[in-house]
Amino acid sequence: MTEDKDLKTNDGNNKGVYFLDLTVENVLCFKERQTLDLSDGNGNPAMWTVILGDNGVGKTTLLKCLGSFEPEEIQHTHKDGNLSIDYLPNQTISNELDKNFYIKASIFNNYNFNNYKKNIFDIYFSYDFIGKEKDFGFYENLLIFAYSASRTYNYSPLSEKKSDENTVESLFSNDVKLINAEEWLLQTDYSIKSADDEVKIFYQKKFEKIKQILLKLLPEIEDIQIKNVTKENTRPKVEFKTPYGWVNIRGLSLGYQTMIGWMVDLANKLFERYPESDNPLEEPAVVLVDEIDLHLHPKWQKSIMSYLSNIFKKTQFIVTAHSPLIVQSAENANIVLLRREGDEVKIYNKKNSNEINKWRIDQIITSDLFDLDSARSYKYDEIIKRKNEILQKQELSEEDKKELEEIGKKLDELPIIIDKNRNQDTIDLLLKASEILKE
Repeated sequence: MTEDKDLKTNDGNNKGVYFLDLTVENVLCFKERQTLDLSDGNGNPAMWTVILGDNGVGKTTLLKCLGSFEPEEIQHTHKDGNLSIDYLPNQTISNELDKNFYIKASIFNNYNFNNYKKNIFDIYFSYDFIGKEKDFGFYENLLIFAYSASRTYNYSPLSEKKSDENTVESLFSNDVKLINAEEWLLQTDYSIKSADDEVKIFYQKKFEKIKQILLKLLPEIEDIQIKNVTKENTRPKVEFKTPYGWVNIRGLSLGYQTMIGWMVDLANKLFERYPESDNPLEEPAVVLVDEIDLHLHPKWQKSIMSYLSNIFKKTQFIVTAHSPLIVQSAENANIVLLRREGDEVKIYNKKNSNEINKWRIDQIITSDLFDLDSARSYKYDEIIKRKNEILQKQELSEEDKKELEEIGKKLDELPIIIDKNRNQDTIDLLLKASEILKE
């Protein structure tokens, strides 16, 4: 793993606890025991794992299984009256499963992500049993945040409860909303203006960090400002500078609103978890995102992974996707394919993302990752199919020949090369060759 692509931590103050793999058996569509590999192939956690598959093949189920390992504090009162605390998986997915299921995770713990102080332990649970390989004291540091495909921007007032009380709940309930990002920005701005000097510095850092995240992530957003109260503006507002002028958050597209919502939500949770850190955004975490490509334009899909990697440098992202652009941009990532076979789903762990991101989009969607027959439109697939049917005849009638001629004219409309830059280069080359032949 290279220095800028892995999950290394330099200060060693916070333990990095991550997933290495997940094993499931009799979990909904996953019947026989099989393993989702979340490592980089060298015994270390992968920074990115992208899970692909058709609708209904269990992508969200695997995220729910991972989310069910969120540590839950358990208090034990002993006979002598002393109190001890243990941490165990919340096991939330158990409510959706039959009694004979089995779920296990290999947990990786290390202060500095080097090969000298590496610890790997297994923890597992079934209907009526929780087991650990041994009693390890770092499990409570496994910090998991989850964002479901139903994530929507929240316009409700901010809740008083801490945002990390249940960090994976959205995977199990469509009623869970993201943080109200506008209210959060306004409250933070108010804290800057009203706090004493020491606290003011903390809130300024918090506000600027999240502002810079949004400016980096949001295409065509040039600046963000707090519009204060005036005679015309009876309450403060957050405004975003676009090519069309300043607009409030409701004036942005759903893709922008959703991205703002879950980015502010994640950043705020990291600030709450690591209040003493110089940069909480670069502290360890595991983030589960269902349909990371949701509402995103293709240009945005192609850049989102790189942006997030540069901002959240010690975060392990485990995501699902339907976009070939996500796959193409998944450098140094695990690519996992879920495929329905008969009455169950099989997990295929693929380790060659560095080969896949060399492919063109049409090559990716016609590979086994997306299983499309062709990259052409349905109309032209049918035309080609008809051409082949005619050519398979032993003898062609005059009508067949006439139809083939018409088909040939239609197929001449198809571009030879998909890449627009290479397409022009090819035309220039052909014109040059034509001029040479004329001489």
